[in-house]
Amino acid sequence: MIHQLMESILAFDRWLLLAINGCHTDWLDVVFDFITSRFVWIPFYLWLAYYLYKNFGTRFYLLVICCLLAIVAADQLASSFFKPFFHRLRPCHVDALVSQLHLLDGHCGGMYGFVSSHAANSFALAMFVFGLFKHKMSRLILLIFIWASLVSLSRVYLGVHYPLDVFCGALLGGSIGSFAAFIYLRINNNSSNRRNNRGDSRDRRYNDEVRRDRQPIKRQRRSESR
Repeated sequence: MIHQLMESILAFDRWLLLAINGCHTDWLDVVFDFITSRFVWIPFYLWLAYYLYKNFGTRFYLLVICCLLAIVAADQLASSFFKPFFHRLRPCHVDALVSQLHLLDGHCGGMYGFVSSHAANSFALAMFVFGLFKHKMSRLILLIFIWASLVSLSRVYLGVHYPLDVFCGALLGGSIGSFAAFIYLRINNNSSNRRNNRGDSRDRRYNDEVRRDRQPIKRQRRSESR
């Protein structure tokens, strides 16, 4: 039963891969080749960093550390654990499929593809940002999820990953990004509470000192009135 279910899932995975990859046109080749490149997004990353700095100020540096740790963790788990553990060949390395695939410039990538590092990294960042702004539902959330989805889709369109590679990579990265956002908010809230508590204690000490200073004056006034 389980074996038949897995066979059905994998068969659908192959069919969906060929359907997406088979939609290729010259202009889509250019678009998705651009989207899948890591370095072309550097201006976007710099803009995102500036946007976060404007919103979080001095807390930005802790935020960057948590975000980078999430992306590195997602990337290393995908490439150093999942791929060598599952040994699932990329579709462009499968002899029965390679003749049916449209590969751009014959590019294929490494031997194994489960899970997609591109999907894991992009959704780690997307879910981290979502964790920061989920109560505001800003346009940034929509923008970054569209970006992460297009990056992930580009891997299937180019024939270097199965849809299941991308889907599971997104789950992995999204989980890590959500956890990193939770940790950041927890640390930030604890720091704010400590600062507020210190401020409250200073106010209480000041009020106590003011009351002590006023007591001799009140006693002196009472004695003079007598």
